[in-house]
Amino acid sequence: MGETTLTEDMSMEDLMAQSAPVAEGEIMMARVVELRPEGLLVDVGMKVESFIPFSEFGSLPPAKVGDEIPVFVKKSAGVGEQLQVSWRRARELQGWGRVLEAFSAQTPVTCKVTQRIKGGLAVDLGVQAFLPASQVDSRVPEDLNAWVGRELEVLVIECTKHKGSVVVSRRRLLEQERARKKEALLKDLVVGQERRGRVTGITSFGAFVDIGGVEGLLHISDIAWQQPARVNDVLKVNDELTLKILKFDTATHRLSLGRKQLLPHPWDGLEERLKIGQAIRGAVSSLASFGAFVKIEPGIEGLIHLSEMSWTERPHHSKELLKLGQEVEAKVISINRIEEKISLSLKRMELSPWEEVSRLYPTGTRLKAPVSRVAAFGAFLKLPNGIEGLLRVQDMSWTKKIKSPNDIVKPGDVVEVIVLEINVQQEKLALGLKQLSPDPISCLKVGDAVTGKVASLTEFGAFIDLDSGLEALVRKSEMAEIPEGHAQKPLAVGEAVAATVIKLQKKERKIEASIRRHDRDEQRTLMKKYARPSAGPTLGDAIDWNPKPDE
Repeated sequence: MGETTLTEDMSMEDLMAQSAPVAEGEIMMARVVELRPEGLLVDVGMKVESFIPFSEFGSLPPAKVGDEIPVFVKKSAGVGEQLQVSWRRARELQGWGRVLEAFSAQTPVTCKVTQRIKGGLAVDLGVQAFLPASQVDSRVPEDLNAWVGRELEVLVIECTKHKGSVVVSRRRLLEQERARKKEALLKDLVVGQERRGRVTGITSFGAFVDIGGVEGLLHISDIAWQQPARVNDVLKVNDELTLKILKFDTATHRLSLGRKQLLPHPWDGLEERLKIGQAIRGAVSSLASFGAFVKIEPGIEGLIHLSEMSWTERPHHSKELLKLGQEVEAKVISINRIEEKISLSLKRMELSPWEEVSRLYPTGTRLKAPVSRVAAFGAFLKLPNGIEGLLRVQDMSWTKKIKSPNDIVKPGDVVEVIVLEINVQQEKLALGLKQLSPDPISCLKVGDAVTGKVASLTEFGAFIDLDSGLEALVRKSEMAEIPEGHAQKPLAVGEAVAATVIKLQKKERKIEASIRRHDRDEQRTLMKKYARPSAGPTLGDAIDWNPKPDE
């Protein structure tokens, strides 16, 4: 290095700058003095300039004229000579210093996302670092490309300098921040509060919302008064919402949120817009086995119960008569504000055929109608206008013990019946078959002679199937008298017998008869038939002997 020439114009700073030695491996600050096509010309402060090619900056923007940048002295030189410096090497050394310090102290550092790579993102901390996809956010982002170019605050979670490996996490930093906010929020959280939140995730059953460190569930049923078909139709990730705290479990920290509770209720003022008996138009919104729901207004639906769909049809499912989306006109038959239920009727838009039935078929009318269907409790007969009447099992026969209605009638049979009762309000028509003829027990009285066959034998007597179809009990004490010296001849199933009614309970339909009493009555009748005024009957009269005149 040559001699230094002193001049009057030189300041002490210039003198020190010229005389201060610069060691190789040192990092110093340099000022950009000129931009050239190939790179930057920088002044390192010793009245000498150094050149830094643009290739050292890579994808990062180079400095501008007047900027001060750190440089690493690769090779020193004397006064007037050019130093060999490197911006990239200085940046790497400074970067490793920050990385190691941040890793040791677990303090956040700022980085810039440079590109998307396999498994995550490449970020610049002065040194290249890897940000895994799972560590970018609270949930793995759907589009990592959207993060390229962003500046992020991260934690260094792995650092191996000799391998040049650095792994960072933004998620861990978010979790730490969330934990701090959560602890503070949990102390103040109360059911009924209104809180601002951000949508962090969407599922088929709702959305997860962060309300400041605590994540809660906004169920799909609490998004709007009219439940959306899909959550995505209403909400998107990162949407900002004002929500109401619906439930909060202090033990599990489970949080339920509501959005519709802060919106105008669709039922407000409904009494002014909707009246019982009013006809409304709407589209069928859903079909169920018990009926169909019709959209009346946004957030308001009414139910057409299966029984209110047709006067004559008896569908098993609402889809047999209606289709999803079908426009219908129905009548409002009830409004329950407390339960938020509206009942509608499709059939009441027409005149009730039950009025016609009441006029044409008053009680006592005989009519013929085909059997439309058979149930365990009876058979339904369809009238010409489509109305069905019920013929119950107990109204089919006075005397038969019917196990199944199919034993008496079958679908398609045309049956003559009598109208027992008609109830227009309840839409019920009761029919009778047995009432076409008198009840045989009503014609019976104590003392009447009856005939029949033994149906069954018991320890206490015998049951007799009477010729009228009724059943009578003959107790053992009422069996035939046994002549002295003769053995008792027992009754046999199927044996024909004659007896006299001795007890009658018409309401309970119970009859008791006596063979013994009948035999005695027969004997008395016989004795009276052949009795003479002056004398008793002769032996010939008793044996009914009438000899011929010539004998």
